[in-house]
Amino acid sequence: MKKIIVTATMLFMCNLIVVAQKIEKEGPKGFDQERAAIAHGTIDTIAYDSKTVGTTRKALVYKTPGFSKDKKYRFYIYCMGLVEMKKNG
Repeated sequence: MKKIIVTATMLFMCNLIVVAQKIEKEGPKGFDQERAAIAHGTIDTIAYDSKTVGTTRKALVYKTPGFSKDKKYRFYIYCMGLVEMKKNG
């Protein structure tokens, strides 16, 4: 009987927590539509040697429109909650 009461109480409390979020304001019309007039970059996959885990890892890299290998860029590394800022060169 005690297990039934505990289970019923837990289910009741879970129902109090899981409530859909109220929409305060709709997004602007067309915000989710692709717009051809906006320049888009590219996403490439790279591989790098990780000293932390001792293996080769893969990462996705977004290159902005007009990216050039001849130009130096600052970039951010975001890896499962870890953010580093590196200066290229």
